[in-house]
Amino acid sequence: MEIDRRKTLTELEDKDWGPPTFDSHLVATIHQLRHKPLDEFTVEDLRITIGQNVGLKHLLPIALERLNNDPFTEGDFYRGDLLNAVLGIKPSFWSDYPELRRMVSEVVQGAEARRQELDEVEAEALEQGLKSFQLTHSSHPLPTFLPLQKVVVIERLPPDPGDGGILGEHGVIIWRTSCFVEKSRCGASGWLYVVHFPQPDAYNRIEESRLMPTGEDVPLANCLGRHFEISYDRDGSGPDAIGGTFRIPGGFWNTFEFRKAAVEEPSYGIRIPMRFYSSGIGKYDFVVPQAALLDCHYIEEAMSKVFEATGWQRISGPQSSWLC
Repeated sequence: MEIDRRKTLTELEDKDWGPPTFDSHLVATIHQLRHKPLDEFTVEDLRITIGQNVGLKHLLPIALERLNNDPFTEGDFYRGDLLNAVLGIKPSFWSDYPELRRMVSEVVQGAEARRQELDEVEAEALEQGLKSFQLTHSSHPLPTFLPLQKVVVIERLPPDPGDGGILGEHGVIIWRTSCFVEKSRCGASGWLYVVHFPQPDAYNRIEESRLMPTGEDVPLANCLGRHFEISYDRDGSGPDAIGGTFRIPGGFWNTFEFRKAAVEEPSYGIRIPMRFYSSGIGKYDFVVPQAALLDCHYIEEAMSKVFEATGWQRISGPQSSWLC
């Protein structure tokens, strides 16, 4: 539903609350905000109104736009105070708007990945908000691991290049996927994590129950690119579309997809409508002419032009679908 953000909540809901009937600064503020055009709302205005469960279906999409840019965007109190207001929305609202709840869950995943940016008080506030949201709205247990935690594989896995991992091998959590596995074909269950194993320099997707924390973390800098690195997906590609992940020096993983379409641009006249997942991971969509010979050489030449790279190192990185 498209919202006319030039209008006020009073106009959109076609309901005038009239003057406040209770002598409270908060009540008076809410009444004032109901007469303020939505396109003039500040982060603090959103925090106050959403925190009181007022105008949610109109205000939450606006709040999510702010949170997608920065999950810790702040009003007048502390970093992340808007997100905590969203996490405290009444449970009955989500049953009517499941798509908005899904979008909030994506923001939550991005916030978890950047938790180390918060100070102790802000991190504690976020932790309480996440627990309340996840316990209220999910039948699944809370995730055990955070990005950058070191883990060790404690359950032997059958040979599988997609879901591998070696008994006793130490790795680093780089991401938690949005999937919860009730029971895999091997009997394991839990949240799925993307784990980097430094020794073989491999990335695997592994269920939570197969991992144990070592009590150590690694600096974020250890997970950033040192060269122009590119990894092609092991499945899901064909003659008309190829996807994968890449890192540039000093950057985290991003995803890309090259696909053919009915465009008449020159061979390397590539359109790149880049978008970001709420996590901050970018998705680069390259649309190329049908006549293009779509292969690794084509992709790397195009990527070199975009990122001013002199060449790409092909490595075995995470699948692009794991980072969405």
